[in-house]
Order: sequence, then structure tokens, then C-alpha cells
Amino acid sequence: MAQSTKKRRVNLYLDEDVYYVFKTMAAVEKRRLNDLFSEAIMEYAKRKGEEIKKMMDAVSKIVS
Repeated sequence: MAQSTKKRRVNLYLDEDVYYVFKTMAAVEKRRLNDLFSEAIMEYAKRKGEEIKKMMDAVSKIVS
């Protein structure tokens, strides 16, 4: 998936332990924390999109 060059700022509240896990991962991988969050969100959206498509396919089979 091509990434947009336009970025939007968002505020995010995380449990402190989750934040420190991502902060540590970013340091170990020498990546920006923002990049890890973006990657995690995109993977979640992709997985959910696939789940929704499967549900819609199942519903259309029932309806047809």
C-alpha cells in the first residue's frame, strides 16, 4: 500500500506499559516511535478490512 505524504497530527492516550514497550522497540530497531505506531495501525486496519470483507461475502451468499 502506498503511503500518503500528507500527515495528520493525532493525540493518543496509551497505558504507560504499552507506551514503554513501543518506546523500547523503537530504540532497539532504531526507528521512530511514530513509524511503529503507524505500522501497527495499518496492520490492524488491514486485518479488520479482511474480516469485514469475509463477513460481507458470507452475508451476500446467504441473501442470494
